[in-house]
Amino acid sequence: MSQFARVPLFWRIQLAGWGLLAAATFPLKLAAYDSVFIALAITLTREPLGLLLSTAFGWFYRQLREPISPFRLGAWITLTAALAGMIDTFAGRVVFAALGYPEDPLVSFGIFGYRGMLYVAWSLLYFWLKAQREARERELNLAQAETVRREAELQLLRAQVNPHFLFNALNTILATLAPDQPGPKRVVEGLAAFLRYSLSHRHDSTVPLGTEYDAAMHYLAVEQERFRGELLADCTIDDEARDLPVPGVLIQPLIENAVKYSRQTSEPPYRVRLRVTSPRRGEVQIAVTNTGDWVEPSTAPGPHGTGLENLRRRLALLYPDDHQLETFSTEGEVTVRIRLQNAFGALTATPPSWFPSDATRASRLQEPPG
Repeated sequence: MSQFARVPLFWRIQLAGWGLLAAATFPLKLAAYDSVFIALAITLTREPLGLLLSTAFGWFYRQLREPISPFRLGAWITLTAALAGMIDTFAGRVVFAALGYPEDPLVSFGIFGYRGMLYVAWSLLYFWLKAQREARERELNLAQAETVRREAELQLLRAQVNPHFLFNALNTILATLAPDQPGPKRVVEGLAAFLRYSLSHRHDSTVPLGTEYDAAMHYLAVEQERFRGELLADCTIDDEARDLPVPGVLIQPLIENAVKYSRQTSEPPYRVRLRVTSPRRGEVQIAVTNTGDWVEPSTAPGPHGTGLENLRRRLALLYPDDHQLETFSTEGEVTVRIRLQNAFGALTATPPSWFPSDATRASRLQEPPG
């Protein structure tokens, strides 16, 4: 790789652009002033000055808060170009005066217009290149998000060798359970419902938050039966939050993490509290609290942090500037909270329910389509 290729792209374009402009306009200056010395003096004044002024433009434009309306952007470009044009024209008049060739005011006005338009063109090119770069970054982020989504899909489906066989097996187990065995029946129903969720939405980039919440409740029901009376849960979701679209497998890793570390750092009964709210339109807040103490990843025994780290990576790709994932602990409790400032708006239609409610759950499971 050449030394020039290691220079940041902004400076490569700056040096190449102003260098080419100096080379292209030098013959014109030479023809206009009929003096190599004057043409060289003006070139060595105006083009380096243009490089400095446009570099200042770049710094200033980066300070503007986005999004910028076209009217406001046009106003800023006009003002900065006019100011730079005046500085540029004044510098040229100073050089001419120093050389003993005072510049005609009418010529100075023409130079002001030409250099001002040059700075306008520079600004437009700057914002066009910036938009192109951001578009490429968005495409890259989408590709990375798709990769992460597929990784999450594989995690959900790694046991899915033959889903039809698995559902038939669960149906068979349910059929053989006696009415006085509600515990095993709840485990099978919860497992089947969570599997149904993973199969039905494995190709969806987002799911309704209510559907994600219901799937997490089925997962939690299986965990409660697993630990019998030692795991207590208190979970609620706001009605206005149920239709907001979110990435799949958003709540379950939080609950899995809470159950795991509650058992590691506290005595039974282990308590998990889930609150899903929508403080403002389009905003999602998910908070999972468990009894116990915070365990630093470096001190956690065995595999640790994978679920939360994967979730953190997914959120960074899907909501780069519109999310927060924070953890904090108080005496005897640890909370992990997710905030999505913009969940892409409410869904326009209510999706079908993939999970049977407690009141309507049948004694046998329907096999999922496909």
